[in-house]
Parts: sequence; C-alpha cells; structure tokens
Amino acid sequence: MAFTHGRNAAFYLTDTVATQRNLSAFIDNVEVSWDADASETTTLGNAAKTFLPGLDSGSITLSGKWDSGSTATPDQYLTGLLSAGTIVPSWTYFPAGSASGRPYMSGAGVLTNYSASAPVDDIVTWKASVTTSGAITRGTA
Repeated sequence: MAFTHGRNAAFYLTDTVATQRNLSAFIDNVEVSWDADASETTTLGNAAKTFLPGLDSGSITLSGKWDSGSTATPDQYLTGLLSAGTIVPSWTYFPAGSASGRPYMSGAGVLTNYSASAPVDDIVTWKASVTTSGAITRGTA
C-alpha cells in the first residue's frame, strides 16, 4: 500500500479568462464525490430489489483560508466564475500531489456556491461547491 498525506494534494481550477489557477496554497480541504444513479428493475416475484447502473454525477467541495489580496486569490477567481454564470471549463484534483505518476481526477462543472465566513474569534475562511458537468476523468500525471 502507498498511503499519502493530505498536505501533498493539489487543486487547479480554470478561471473566466481560461487560465488554469493553482489554488492549493489557499485550500485546507478538498472533497470530491463521484456518484452513479441506480435505476430499479425489480419485478414481481423477486425476493430482493435489482438495479441497473445509470448516469454518473459528481460534486466538489473546497474550503480554505481567505486571502485579502486584491489579485490572484480564490475570492477573485470564484466570485468571477459565479457571477459569469458559465461552466467551469476545467478542474483537476491530485489527491497525492501532482508529481509524475500520481493519480488525478478532472472534469468541468458549475460553481454552485461560494461563501466567506469571518468569525469574531478566528481567521476568515471560504467554502465553494462545484457540481460536475459531464464525465469525471481519472488518470495519471
């Protein structure tokens, strides 16, 4: 087995001007959920339910530390994507880092949520959600 530490992960997102941005330095958690529909096919006489696989779907949840810089920040890229109302052209997630031979997941999606939180006794943070559009690809760098 080849376990890896989360600190090695990397996440890239293409912004509204078609530039791939490495958001890794601002992110403290990435969760990619890859799901498949199951269509029930149970008929009379069956003792248990039966299913056929259906369509794939996915979602991505990102969170991190908010940066107060005026440019080159997740706030700039994510608010731009959300207000543009367009498909996120591409995202790439490297759970074990982006070095050669490492696995990745990639695809396109719709940014469905972006929020920033400023608790009185802690650091300002942000969260974002992407719903995938089309297939998720798994490959090796």
